[in-house]
Amino acid sequence: MNRLAKLAVICTVTITSVNSICYGGLRARVEDAVLVERSELIVIGHLKADSIRYVPHKHEQNEGMSWEHHAMLAVTEVLKGKLDEKEMAIVIHYGLDPYIGGYYLKDGKTYRIFAGDSSFPKDRIVIRDTGNSAISLRLLVEDAGKDNIWFLQRRSGRYGRKSENGRFGIADPEELQPISMKGYILACLAEQPEKAIKEQLRKEPHLAKRVEDYLVYAQFQRVLSISDPNEKAVRLSRYISPAMAPKNYRGRYDSHVRIHLGELGDCAVEPLVDILAKADPRNRLNTVVLTLCDIGKPAKPAVPHLLRMLQQESRTSTYYILAALQTTGDLTVVDSVRPFLADENMQVRAQAAETLAWLGDMESFDLIAAAIPQEVKERDNLNVSDMCGYVSDMCEALYRLDPAGARPIIRKVNARIPTMDITRFISRYKDNDG
Repeated sequence: MNRLAKLAVICTVTITSVNSICYGGLRARVEDAVLVERSELIVIGHLKADSIRYVPHKHEQNEGMSWEHHAMLAVTEVLKGKLDEKEMAIVIHYGLDPYIGGYYLKDGKTYRIFAGDSSFPKDRIVIRDTGNSAISLRLLVEDAGKDNIWFLQRRSGRYGRKSENGRFGIADPEELQPISMKGYILACLAEQPEKAIKEQLRKEPHLAKRVEDYLVYAQFQRVLSISDPNEKAVRLSRYISPAMAPKNYRGRYDSHVRIHLGELGDCAVEPLVDILAKADPRNRLNTVVLTLCDIGKPAKPAVPHLLRMLQQESRTSTYYILAALQTTGDLTVVDSVRPFLADENMQVRAQAAETLAWLGDMESFDLIAAAIPQEVKERDNLNVSDMCGYVSDMCEALYRLDPAGARPIIRKVNARIPTMDITRFISRYKDNDG
């Protein structure tokens, strides 16, 4: 289950009031309701170009570089909070980089970023999101040197985490928005924001998508606040049901639905099984199956439906279905799982081996050993490293079933595929004999 555990971490996207910085990965979007609530100050203002300073962070020799920018913000209007000054010092944290007149200053050197664009005004200030693995050329606003909306909170540290003792600044792309959004932001700040933004939508129909997202988020928060676990499980399960998902819901909170349903355990099984029972084979039910996988043994009532999905053509991942069967601990599934040791997809083959080993099916030992490939090469959109990982999982399945019988097989695999390492099996199972 190691790979599925990693998947659970990777899929989890933060939608609460924490910072969404995610260097080396995709940033989580900051919801409008969260953004407005967490910002101590929301102001309309503009950067003073001659005040922007590049400030590198101290780092150890074996650490990567990082930096921030300091600047003065001229404040035109305060939408939230109290501020008497007309100018304030702010920090533009690592991951958001300002460019002045198409140039970027770093380490005392000036770099021309918008080369070839002779029309780029020399005093225009733009800010780009460089702290996201999906770096976009889209600018946060057209010109930060003109009035825009700034969502400010006290931050500190290398990544601009929220801090009561920090300096005001921005770290997420959503914390700088065009002044054209003023009416909508004021609606979000209203005493009854949902009513206010609906009224704003009538004035500005182009905000439809933004308003829909706000309302879906608000509804989701109400579901999370339900105290009765059975009712909460039923309401949450609808989000991952193709037939019952709320209007305008586009799967944005699926990973959180999975986490909360997993925590509800037994209470979530019946509504999840009901989704499987009524589902069309054309439905992709990955989140439903992964949630059952998280719940484990209490999810045994789902086994007949999971087996049916294995036997028919389905858009749901076979890998996930096998993993869910594994955690139910139902020994009756072994005959249905064994054929997948011959699957062309190495990921599926490895999960079948893990499932059979987890269930203690000794009769599958030789089948698993025979299913280990003689060589590792790129295939099925998997690189060599991934392939070695799946081979490693299959070797570990053998070791779980019979350490003594697995040792010579694993040594032969290790000789064929040098990237294998049998020592981790021995240490994991505390077997120092050989």
